[in-house]
Amino acid sequence: MASESKRSKVIATNHFSNLDFVMQLNKYIPSLVLQQLINRDQSSQKAIATLPEVQPMETVVVFADISGFTNLSEACAKKGDRGNEELAFCINRYMEGMVTNLNQYGGDIIKFVGDAMIVMWPPINKESTSWMEARNDTIRRAVQCAQDI
Repeated sequence: MASESKRSKVIATNHFSNLDFVMQLNKYIPSLVLQQLINRDQSSQKAIATLPEVQPMETVVVFADISGFTNLSEACAKKGDRGNEELAFCINRYMEGMVTNLNQYGGDIIKFVGDAMIVMWPPINKESTSWMEARNDTIRRAVQCAQDI
């Protein structure tokens, strides 16, 4: 009985440490890629995939860019180190707000490209809805997010 209780604690501890590990990975790997890796691991598919791997799907992609960033960075560079620090501070706050907004609407940041980002809205797997409803929901979430930005 005691060994069974100890075993449950070990499994629970491993589960939470795995969850923490996945959350840390999600900072660096797009959710779509991470989910694919988890699904492959859970299905005990031991074969190593040939990279790059293709995942065909209908989705919405948004390219979000800071308009006038080059002129802004040149103006800040003229102020020296202080200007660069102020620009970095502003860009970091902007990106934090963007990431929060994108997460709220289910967007997945695929790549940062300088002052821009490429965001994708993966379709949500809802068994209760039709394919058309799921597609419309994906489009609606992306458009609402773009309007909020």
